Amino acid sequence: MRIRTFIAAAALLLLPVTAWAQGSSAPGTMPVPFQVPVSSSPFNVGFLDFGIRDTGTTGDAARYERYRDLRDGLFLESAFIGYHQHDWNFGFAGRHMGMNDQRMIVTGNNQGKLRAWFMWDQIPMLLSRTTQTFFQGDVLNSSGLLRIDDPVQLAGQTNPANIPNLFVPPNTQVFELGTTRHIAESGVRYFVSKDLEFRGLFRNTAKTGGIPYGGSFGHSQLVETIAPIDHNIKDGEASLEYTHGAYLFRGGYTGSYFTNNNTTLTFDNPFRLQDTSSASSRGRESLPPSSSFFTVNGMASMRLAGHSRLTGYISTGMLQDVDAPIMPQTVNTVAPGINPLERTTVEGQARTLGSTVTFTSRPSNKIDFNARFRSYEYDNQTPVFTTFQRVSYDNAVSNSTTPIETEPFGISRQMLDAQVRFIPRMNTNFGVGYLYQREARTHRIYENVVDNGVYATFDTISNRWFTLRTRYEFSERRGNGLDEALLSEVGEQTGMRHMDLAPRDRNRFTLLGIVTPVNNLAFTVSATAGKDDYLESLMGIRDNNHQIYSGGVDWTPREHVAFSASYNYEDYTALSRSRQANPATPTGCVPVYPAPAGQSTCQFDDPTRNWAVDTDELVHSFILSADFLNLMNKLDVRVAYDTNRYTGTYHYITGSVPDRTLPEETPGLPSTLPDPVQLPDVRSNLDRATVDFVYNFNRRVGLGFSYWYEKYDVQDFALDAESVRNAVTSSAVLLGYMYTPYTAQTGWVRLIVKW
Repeated sequence: MRIRTFIAAAALLLLPVTAWAQGSSAPGTMPVPFQVPVSSSPFNVGFLDFGIRDTGTTGDAARYERYRDLRDGLFLESAFIGYHQHDWNFGFAGRHMGMNDQRMIVTGNNQGKLRAWFMWDQIPMLLSRTTQTFFQGDVLNSSGLLRIDDPVQLAGQTNPANIPNLFVPPNTQVFELGTTRHIAESGVRYFVSKDLEFRGLFRNTAKTGGIPYGGSFGHSQLVETIAPIDHNIKDGEASLEYTHGAYLFRGGYTGSYFTNNNTTLTFDNPFRLQDTSSASSRGRESLPPSSSFFTVNGMASMRLAGHSRLTGYISTGMLQDVDAPIMPQTVNTVAPGINPLERTTVEGQARTLGSTVTFTSRPSNKIDFNARFRSYEYDNQTPVFTTFQRVSYDNAVSNSTTPIETEPFGISRQMLDAQVRFIPRMNTNFGVGYLYQREARTHRIYENVVDNGVYATFDTISNRWFTLRTRYEFSERRGNGLDEALLSEVGEQTGMRHMDLAPRDRNRFTLLGIVTPVNNLAFTVSATAGKDDYLESLMGIRDNNHQIYSGGVDWTPREHVAFSASYNYEDYTALSRSRQANPATPTGCVPVYPAPAGQSTCQFDDPTRNWAVDTDELVHSFILSADFLNLMNKLDVRVAYDTNRYTGTYHYITGSVPDRTLPEETPGLPSTLPDPVQLPDVRSNLDRATVDFVYNFNRRVGLGFSYWYEKYDVQDFALDAESVRNAVTSSAVLLGYMYTPYTAQTGWVRLIVKW
């Protein structure tokens, strides 16, 4: 969020940013730089917004500043400079310059010949300024090695109860946790001739810092670590497009190269100094390996009779790691009987093949038709890795008589979307469409799943009094080739159906309307409702529903005065089913329910141990704003207020679910589980108010004052300050990253110069 200056030059500043957001959304598309208006002066437009800022925060200042830099002192909020000479236009646009969230863009344009640009963008993510750890040194630049002082480890090994008392300086350090992303991007569009165009793009993204990461030495010893972030992505694109009459051809290349300077994380165990055959003084985890991905692509489009066009696109690519080593079985120096690995490198490789065919036609003014077919193949050619050993948590070695093999992920997907629309009158249409999707994934419980759906639309746009857009969709997903034995192999219930594959019926409805009874008054309404029913899921998610409604009003009683108000309501519910069970319990049990006389049913097979959680997430949002511009031909005033109220409820149920019936469930089956203790609701409230004054001394100079107020309250049974107050115990050492409230205020005094 940034202060709005509400003058014409600010709109020019935003144009390059908008172009960038649209530029990389599809293969071969590039951002179009803004053009500086032509005038008799070479420096035809310019704008500076700078001043001094002060921020005061009580509570979690890091959450207030999460993705922005609001430090005290001098600031250059935004700048725009346009230059025109002969047939050339040049522009510079920048915001938050000199800050951690700065963005600058330089563009050049020779109309009809060349367009080029360079962009520098920084994106911070500040997670916490109060995180605390036993790990010593610069934990955000650790090169993947986190160390704890030996006396602390020895005390934890002697008695884990010593650890909480030792979690104080100088044994610990408080540090700032977060990341910073730097993006440098340049691009060019060169018009070789009126029929031939070249496009090129290069982007370098570097990210550094650290994020919270899980570490464990068993179920009774949890250690939260800091994963070092130090990686770089280089992306390059080049394409050539030729147009001749009814035909268009394009060929291109895309390459992406990811380099991670930390591919493993090794961290000390605060509960142990010396390795033993069943416990390790250190843990080690793998991080993403360096890799490359490149594709070549081509597109051809042909204009046909009857206002029709046929377009085809195809791309093929290869993804492979950069000699990524396989992490050794364990970092434990005395673990016995470790067998050598069958190979030392991953040899990861996959090939991709994607294609799209699109046909659009409008044979008459009363009907149009469009269809799109897409196909994607991800062929994972990574060799299977086989071992007969596991070393869980770097502790004891576990040998297996059957091979343990990796399961390379692969997918084949085909999609079709076809629609016909009827246009009885100008700007009004209704249509019907068909949806189809087939997915086949390797090593999953279904050989493939197929979605079939239909939808209907009705739109009337730019009517004198109102605009209305609606859509209703129904689809069903069914699976083929179910293999329940795969669920049994990994110890899951055979009634489990994984959500991304589970047979499902889906209903969705959307509506958007705008009513304008008079020229200066507009009402907007929108509604979205949907429900997913998972028909065969005895375990896992059973259904989820969403309802989203909003309404707003915009009123301009006279020129330079505007009021706006809106309300948004969101409700998300879901039901999931599980079973509380221990394997082979009780002793001598049988996997049958009900059990024969004199015997007991194993907990794993006992439906009386079923339980469910019914979740309900509710959000209320209000936004109010008022603009008073050009008061006394000098003063612009803008005020705004918005509030957001969230409540999340987790209702636990044993036995039958009273308000829904699960498939194949025996109604009224008594539960043998104790009544659950319900968790408190999760709540968060965010209130924000802004005021902005700009007094224009003349057309070129203005003085501004801006004020922000934010207040955030939170209640979370897992991550608020009350829940995480014991971040360090005899069995867990956490960083102390938590959800905490804050009240923040920021004020600006600004000088605005325009030319």
